[in-house]
Amino acid sequence: MNGKQIGSNEPILGAQIPNYQAEIVAILQGQLTPKHMRQRLLDYHENDIAQTLELLEPDARGRLYRLLDAETLADVLGYSDSLGTYLAELPLRKQVDVLSRLEITDAVEALRDMDKEQRRTLTELLSDEMRQEIRLLSSFDEDEIGSRMSTNYIAVRADLGVRGVMRELVAQAAENDNVSRIYVLDEEGVLVGAIDLKDLIIARESTPIESIVMSSYPYVYANESVDSCVERIREYSEDSIPVLDAENRLCGVLTSQILTQLVGDTLEAETAFHCYTSAVDALYEKLKKELEENNLLALHDEMELPLCRVLAEMECSGLRVDAGELQRFGEEMAVLIEKTEKAIFEAAGGKFNINSPKQLGEILFEKMGIPPVKKTKTGYSTSADVLEKLRYTYPIVDDILSYRQYTKLKSTYVDGLLKEIGPDGRIHTRFQMTVTATGRLS
Repeated sequence: MNGKQIGSNEPILGAQIPNYQAEIVAILQGQLTPKHMRQRLLDYHENDIAQTLELLEPDARGRLYRLLDAETLADVLGYSDSLGTYLAELPLRKQVDVLSRLEITDAVEALRDMDKEQRRTLTELLSDEMRQEIRLLSSFDEDEIGSRMSTNYIAVRADLGVRGVMRELVAQAAENDNVSRIYVLDEEGVLVGAIDLKDLIIARESTPIESIVMSSYPYVYANESVDSCVERIREYSEDSIPVLDAENRLCGVLTSQILTQLVGDTLEAETAFHCYTSAVDALYEKLKKELEENNLLALHDEMELPLCRVLAEMECSGLRVDAGELQRFGEEMAVLIEKTEKAIFEAAGGKFNINSPKQLGEILFEKMGIPPVKKTKTGYSTSADVLEKLRYTYPIVDDILSYRQYTKLKSTYVDGLLKEIGPDGRIHTRFQMTVTATGRLS
């Protein structure tokens, strides 16, 4: 890393943007144990792994499938345009586990790509609830808006009071996280209106529920064509839109994610801003009162808020990094790691996993006869403080500590920073003010 160029406005010639797909392929082709290989893979975004699938042969994809659990694999495949193809490559049990964790619209799309017998087998192995949701969405043609809707919503009866609605919200939120709007239905399931979460939060128990229900609210019908709905949807500012059947009963919603897919990135930005401001509005009065009661309002207004602006500017500006120099430093570390590893193996009389505390303890304290400093329930302690006491007496221990230092520098600072460099040659970090109890930035 070139210190003179960090923070410079001069363009860096030859700066390279890491090829994440190539890195993932290299990991899969390496000799790491499954546990460590999985840990390395989890450092990458699910979208990067999804794009890598296209570069792999079926055998290599099979190896990747075995390394990732069903939940992670569902997140990965959710980014793929060949979801059905990859899902079909999984063993049956894992197909079911992954399918159960997909967004319902993705699951329906994947099933549509399969032959009838395979689709029937998988559907029968799913839970009753998910099977019903899939059948509901599958009952619509692909060009009908009902095929895109989600059943991730909160619905309450119109005859409940504020306390009853809050109870229902808490109960249903365990399964449905689309909580910014609560839909109100009559006894037949017909849509009455919607409640904004912030209005529910500030409502008193005695507040009539009808006074916070929005009776004028946009909606679409499930059998409407997608094309006919898109322009209307674009004009709406809501972050979820109810989908009704022919009898005006609520049968699903278009979540913010679905709306974004339908009308593009502009709505995504507007929706994110709307959700954020709604949350701020809902919490403002309550939190302001607590700050005043604890004599912290001045600290918030005069220090914390001005600091927010400074940190925001720092995040936007970013930190310019010489990727070429960082890569060169990484190559130096790789040479030192290889040289030190060779010295350790020669001193130990054979190869072993230096990163395994168990194997390292057996080599040092059993095979080489070095007196152990501390033992644990699982074997010998090889922690840094233990090895520091031995490093000046036993050369192999000094090499092990150096090896740890070199691998830490390479994995955390070289490989880690290279992955974070943006297209502008800068690292745009995130300074979080509310994570640590001590007040330092996280």
